[in-house]
Amino acid sequence: MDIEIKDKTIVSPPQIATQICMIISNLILFQRVTIRVLFFKIIEGVGRTIIDEQTVIMSGQDYAIWGTDDSYLQKYVFEKLGIEEI
Repeated sequence: MDIEIKDKTIVSPPQIATQICMIISNLILFQRVTIRVLFFKIIEGVGRTIIDEQTVIMSGQDYAIWGTDDSYLQKYVFEKLGIEEI
């Protein structure tokens, strides 16, 4: 799932991410899900390049609420990582 985001500073080294991609990398039914979040910088004339990768684990009550509502998953990841959608 590719999503345009408001500029987010990635600290090491300082760069600005303007897009993310969320990938479910591990799912244990009825327990938890692991989401890989790739942060991209868009380079004009070149395309996008990965500048950071972070992992978010959703479990317990949050996992139960998620169900099949991917907007909840996106909101959860955004809150955990301090991301804002454009």
